[in-house]
Amino acid sequence: MKVTGSTIQQLDKSKPRNRCRDWRIWATTEEGRKSERFHGTYTQAQGRQKAFVAEFEELVPNAETFGAYAESWRLWREKSGNLDEQTVGNDKRNVSVLSRVLGDKRMDAITPEAVKSALLELKTGGERELSGTYMNNLFTALNNIMRTAADDGRIASNPCEKVKPPKTDTKERKALTASQMDGLWDAMLPHAESGDGRAMAMLLMLDAGLRPQEALALKPEEVDYGRKALHVRSAMKERSGNIGKTKRPSSVRDLPMTDRLADACAAYSRMRVGGKCFCENTRGGSPLRMQNVRRWWDANRDAFGAPGFVPYELRHSNLTKMARFMSVFDLQAWAGWSSIEPAKVYVHRDQSSLEAAVARSQLSATVLGAVPNAPKTHHNEKQARASSF
Repeated sequence: MKVTGSTIQQLDKSKPRNRCRDWRIWATTEEGRKSERFHGTYTQAQGRQKAFVAEFEELVPNAETFGAYAESWRLWREKSGNLDEQTVGNDKRNVSVLSRVLGDKRMDAITPEAVKSALLELKTGGERELSGTYMNNLFTALNNIMRTAADDGRIASNPCEKVKPPKTDTKERKALTASQMDGLWDAMLPHAESGDGRAMAMLLMLDAGLRPQEALALKPEEVDYGRKALHVRSAMKERSGNIGKTKRPSSVRDLPMTDRLADACAAYSRMRVGGKCFCENTRGGSPLRMQNVRRWWDANRDAFGAPGFVPYELRHSNLTKMARFMSVFDLQAWAGWSSIEPAKVYVHRDQSSLEAAVARSQLSATVLGAVPNAPKTHHNEKQARASSF
């Protein structure tokens, strides 16, 4: 967009220019005069004036509304066939929410300031203030939409690049200790042995580190009693309850079972009704939904000895425990990750493990120090080699 002129207006006339800190920067464009208020020295205002003019000169005129473009972006992603059911649903929700505050705005009018104002309106404009994590998810969606528009040449640049993402405020996950895991196992085992699929799903998460959606999608034939192994091949979509592919290709894996898990699966299996999923609803053998499992867990977790814990933290607990017994590469395969990066989130500190490591190191040092005829030092070896000639 062509800029034909620009000026700096001094707003505080009571002070000389070198002491004034309140200005308005004007730019005359093909679409009229634009301005913004600026606080700082005159030299700083001159610097901002250049940047202000440059923003309009780089602007690609686009009268298309955000609502129309965002919806076409969403449909393109859905029709690509590369997204799972949950992501498609999340796209619909995010575009709908963002369009409440940006839907009628021209694409070329969405500046960093407009992004900030829209996010603030979303966060505080409803009946209750939205969480930081939810706001971060909305910002990520907006950033993806505007970045695609910039890459396609629909706008000059992505305004979200100049906006700081909202901070997430999701509570950090925690992990049960080894003794707590054993206590929880003992508390839930009678429920599983009596045919309660909800308890069986929890035992699979606790002893095999399965994701909740993997435990609920497990089929009877994927529990291999001969090899004492679980063959993870699918996952349940929480929103719809449909069973489809795992979260990613690396999540397809074969996991050896502990003896106690194999025994628990065998005992539970004898009580099953005979549905298509291993962990089933006893009323008709239909697949369990995560919402029902979560309600059951919330009602019983205090009695089970896991107050305050959520179902997904059983997976955290298992991975934290197993990290002490295998290499990072084996842990990656066990967890079904495509990289080892998630270990930073899933593997929690264990003070008792640190103390045990120090004790082992001290024992090793004591044993080594007591060994007679310790190897000669490098200096002595050189002398020995020299005397042999």
